[in-house]
Amino acid sequence: MATPCLKEMPDAVATEGPVTSSLWLSPNGSRHVIQNHLNLDRGAFHGIFVDDIPWVMIERYTKPGDLVYDCFGGSGTTWEVATKLGRRCVSNDINPKHPKVIKCDTLKFCLSEQPQLILAHPPYHNIIKFSNEEGELSACKSLEEYMCKLRAILMRVVGFLKGGGTFVLVLGEIYIGGQEISLGHRTAMWLQDSVGLKLKGVIVKNQGEGKGGHKKQTNLWKWRMQKHGLWSLAWDSIFVF
Repeated sequence: MATPCLKEMPDAVATEGPVTSSLWLSPNGSRHVIQNHLNLDRGAFHGIFVDDIPWVMIERYTKPGDLVYDCFGGSGTTWEVATKLGRRCVSNDINPKHPKVIKCDTLKFCLSEQPQLILAHPPYHNIIKFSNEEGELSACKSLEEYMCKLRAILMRVVGFLKGGGTFVLVLGEIYIGGQEISLGHRTAMWLQDSVGLKLKGVIVKNQGEGKGGHKKQTNLWKWRMQKHGLWSLAWDSIFVF
């Protein structure tokens, strides 16, 4: 179903200027309606980066000509958005799915210029295994291994950031052994306490339908939630530093 336009939504606020709402929902009851600026097929790639995230962040925190960096480039969404908005972009991934995304482990990657904006949308541990490449986060066998590798990557990436620049982390929740684990909040706290970043805000965005979001699997997850007394993980958290 297509996202209705703002004028059809009495609960939505249609204002000009940058997005400042920390609640992003689609299609109804939102304060920011999630857009598909590039008309991407969001079901074509597991874990695709919704283009509205880099679009809003790039428009708000950069100017035309600024450099944007994405260390989990994947399907190239950030590169496409940055290019469309007149920004320069460098993007890498250990298992890229886009010709403009450089194949390289971030721990070995170097930048010749400090970016104004860095976006990071890492795998959510092993819920989707993207590859068997050495250093692949989604191939980590334990949560401890995953968190250790993720922190090493982010520590390196944050060091690239231009003074006064913005770092954006998109990372949500998973279930392990019947317990909900907040990967995003754990990592955000570490970035504040151990790295010294200042948190500007946390945005909640519903996930919507991506690849695998078919009726059979939706019903399976609903049955699991009901059986074990759990709750569906229907949102992502976006941390802005």
